[in-house]
Amino acid sequence: MDENTSNVIDSASNLINTLVHSIGKGWTIVLIFVIPIGTYFWKRYNNNRKDAAFKALIKEKDDTIERMKEEVKMYRINLFKDKGWTDEGIDKYIK
Repeated sequence: MDENTSNVIDSASNLINTLVHSIGKGWTIVLIFVIPIGTYFWKRYNNNRKDAAFKALIKEKDDTIERMKEEVKMYRINLFKDKGWTDEGIDKYIK
C-alpha cells in the first residue's frame, strides 16, 4: 500500500475510535451511515420538486404562447373584416 493510503486509513480509524468513545456506537453508526443516506434522499426530493416546478413553468409558458397565438389570430381576423374581406378570404389567408 501507498504511504498516503495508509495514513488515510489510520486517520479514519482514529476518527471512528474517537467517535465511538465520545458519543457511543449507535450515534457513530448514525453519523457514518444514516446522515449521508438521509442527505442523499433529501437531495433527490429537492431535485424532484425543482423538476416539477420547472415542468409547471414550461407548461405555463406553452399555454401562454398558445393563448397569444389565438389572440393574434383573432386580431388579424377582426382587422381583415374591418378592411372588407370575406370570411372565405380570411380563412384562406390565415389558415
